[in-house]
Amino acid sequence: MRIIKDTLGVAGNDVPQSIIFAVSLLAFGCSIDGDWDQARGHVEALQRIIDSCGGVHTLDFELQRTVTWTAYRVSAALRLPPIFPIPRFLNVGPSPLAFLDDAQIRAWRTVKRFPKDSSFVFDIVVRLHQLGLATSAEWYGEMDQRALSNMYFEALECTVVAQLDEPWSATIAAGAQRQEAATMFKIWAAGLPVFVCGTIRHVRSRLGMIIVERRICDPLLARVRDLLDSLGGYHAWPRGKNLEPVLATLFYCVESCESIDAWRPWCMDALRKVVEMLKIKSVDEFKKVLDHFPSTNEYRNAADEIWREMTQGGSAASTPSLTFSTLQ
Repeated sequence: MRIIKDTLGVAGNDVPQSIIFAVSLLAFGCSIDGDWDQARGHVEALQRIIDSCGGVHTLDFELQRTVTWTAYRVSAALRLPPIFPIPRFLNVGPSPLAFLDDAQIRAWRTVKRFPKDSSFVFDIVVRLHQLGLATSAEWYGEMDQRALSNMYFEALECTVVAQLDEPWSATIAAGAQRQEAATMFKIWAAGLPVFVCGTIRHVRSRLGMIIVERRICDPLLARVRDLLDSLGGYHAWPRGKNLEPVLATLFYCVESCESIDAWRPWCMDALRKVVEMLKIKSVDEFKKVLDHFPSTNEYRNAADEIWREMTQGGSAASTPSLTFSTLQ
């Protein structure tokens, strides 16, 4: 850190790219450690340094991708605007038509789980379905890896923008259910980066690589909790079909937590309560609802384990009000 400061002090506007890389690593490392204030500070410093050097486009392409991914991680976690454009690979191979058709069909199925006039959902979830399919055992070997890399950036940027722009605000109808729908959309949007990072973790696990993506979810889980807790108890939670996107979000949240994670009991209890409110009685019904939303092979495999934990395990002592009595 001292070397970085000393170099910046004498470099002026001619900052070595090695220093930019080092600052990016500091931001990335802080995000892994869950030190989000420090991560944000490093990203802001990164932006100032890069702007003083003429902009991100002046960097080596791989460094552009490194700093942009780091910045997007922090933006996704802290609901900050993306500060760099996506550094896309050009001249990538076309995706198979069957792959694109499958993603679009799945995306329209997802749209139907949302209130009417929510067509904006399609543009978001089609990217997530593409990502889920592209990282699946069926398609991963056939994908141009440069195209897949572009998909990661596009999906994460899309989830960042969705949280900030709240496109549902212009579409949900006025009335008693407006607040209910708005809450559902906010919870759903908070869970989108959890899904994107989950796909990365799943591929890394499948390939035997180091997994470093879990801590990015902590601020997102806190946002989901705050949204649900601020409603004054589960009696004020969204109802009916509006609960299905909440179910999917909480499922992503539970799956992102290791068994010893301090977040897991709360996430599991909240998911258990949503399952109860939706009157889901079996693992097949549980998986049928989840099947309407973006997924991966690993998410589908996790559904059975999470269902067993919900139905056979006890609720967390810290939240005794979230019981699962109707399913026991």
